[in-house]
Amino acid sequence: MLDKAGGPPRGAARVAVGPGTEQLAVAMVVTNVVMLSPVLFLLRRWLLPFGSVTVMYTIMALMPGAQTAFRNLPILLSFVAAGFVSDLLIRRLRPSGERRAAYWAFAGLSAFATWSLYIGIASATGGGLPAVPELWTGAPVVAGLIGLALGTLFLPNAVAAEPVPPSAADAEQA
Repeated sequence: MLDKAGGPPRGAARVAVGPGTEQLAVAMVVTNVVMLSPVLFLLRRWLLPFGSVTVMYTIMALMPGAQTAFRNLPILLSFVAAGFVSDLLIRRLRPSGERRAAYWAFAGLSAFATWSLYIGIASATGGGLPAVPELWTGAPVVAGLIGLALGTLFLPNAVAAEPVPPSAADAEQA
């Protein structure tokens, strides 16, 4: 609750939040949506070949890498590793429009793995965990829940595969 002046009530302690914590949290949410949406869009229809998410995440990491002259290479490589983990999840879960539960599981687990790797590698190379414990403990969980929400938005109902019409080549062989 705030008092009339917009500050905390009298006697309440102010909680020190690290500089840029709010901006980092918002950037993580937006990046999560931007990185995961194309993958989920493609998985609704096709089973992606192994390595495709790794390639997509590598391409997505090149722009911020170029802007910073690749000074943050370990963090950029965490996204490449997250793409590889996502490829492993696709191989294991086989998410598709017909397999809604696997699709949703992939959406949540992929986002969780991406941000767990990011925070782990950023903490290891940056000299320690973020000052706000909720950021490093809750951010991967929130990212996973956002991924799950994206999965349910992209595929609210299981879609049955349409039968493939026989081609002229199949008709000639019969």
